Amino acid sequence: GGGGIWDFELPADGSDDLDHVPDDAPVGSRWRPRSFEPPPPEAPLTKSIIDIFLEAGSTEEALKRLPKCIFNLKDKMTFKRFKEVTEDIKPGVHWGIPFPHNFQLLREAGAAWLTKALHRAGTLPKDNCVLSVEVYELSTDSCAAESMGGQGMKGWLQVAYSKPHPKLHTELFVKLPFPYSPQNERAKNSYHGMPDESEVLANRLFGPCFPFKTPKYYFGDISYETSNYILISEKLEYKTTAWADGGKNMELKAFEVEPRIVKFKDYEMPQDGREHYAACMRAQGRLVGTYHSGGLGEKSLLQGLIPVGKVSDLEGAGWDKVRAGIASKGGFFGWMAQQSGAPKDQVCAHFDKLNSDALSLAHAFGKHSSERTKESLLLTSCSVARRSSQKSPRTSLI
Repeated sequence: GGGGIWDFELPADGSDDLDHVPDDAPVGSRWRPRSFEPPPPEAPLTKSIIDIFLEAGSTEEALKRLPKCIFNLKDKMTFKRFKEVTEDIKPGVHWGIPFPHNFQLLREAGAAWLTKALHRAGTLPKDNCVLSVEVYELSTDSCAAESMGGQGMKGWLQVAYSKPHPKLHTELFVKLPFPYSPQNERAKNSYHGMPDESEVLANRLFGPCFPFKTPKYYFGDISYETSNYILISEKLEYKTTAWADGGKNMELKAFEVEPRIVKFKDYEMPQDGREHYAACMRAQGRLVGTYHSGGLGEKSLLQGLIPVGKVSDLEGAGWDKVRAGIASKGGFFGWMAQQSGAPKDQVCAHFDKLNSDALSLAHAFGKHSSERTKESLLLTSCSVARRSSQKSPRTSLI
């Protein structure tokens, strides 16, 4: 398939060459990924942030090769212009080639475009190509009850290669933006904010560096001219039996991926989701440790790519400083007032309402103790209160 806009030549700038990384390179480099085993040359990984830094030789040179997060499009175009360009096809900021942003365009682009895209990202050797690609849609209606999330359409690709390899996945997951509609969240996700920007960046640059396994990245890009994006990665084999059908005591085999979790239905999971979220928090802790130990690359490079500044006065404070701050302000509410910049009586009223809401929720669901529910909501509110006081809130990758 293909033709027209999909007939293009890849830039001959060497950015997709599979240069060797030194044997003593950090664990996050492409040749020493999370599994601590080099990927076979028949199924390479894209260059990680550490690979790019090693090849560039300095933070300044590495930043010249990578797009910097802009977080929203409000400084680049008017909202009227945004609505006009969401159907346009433009090159992405990561790889500089045009890409399809809906399922019909993906079918039209076909195997020829996918071959070029994987060659450009360095995830398919130059002596291999995609022979055929079948496109399957999973979620296309952002307003449906089970839309699998409001951030984008989901689907998967059945791919055949001229030179198959066990480590070269033939089933790939694909994520695309929903078409703009006043009824969906496209404007929130693509104009006022851009969570897809950091998602593409993280999958491309940090996958091999993370201290936990993530789906293998094959291609991903985003256009700042249109807000459109695409993300293609390894398709995970989730357990197909839902928690609602299998019950809270449903057994999973070793290394089996748990079923997809339906939003707001944690009560269908074992221990109302406690084990799941505890595992997530442990992974977050490993991620923070990896960042501070340099496992995600030079901090100056990360700050240049994701210029969020200091998200909160609490960042890096430690529990001792937090406890001392609470004591010096005569209690939690006084301390939160200082952190958020809001009057103390307003903070008190805010948390009083949260307490009331928490008790109502606990009574309505009958699934959690009221104290545990209150605690969860209060902790969430600490973050919301602090962030809502900032004039230009940012979402940090770390």
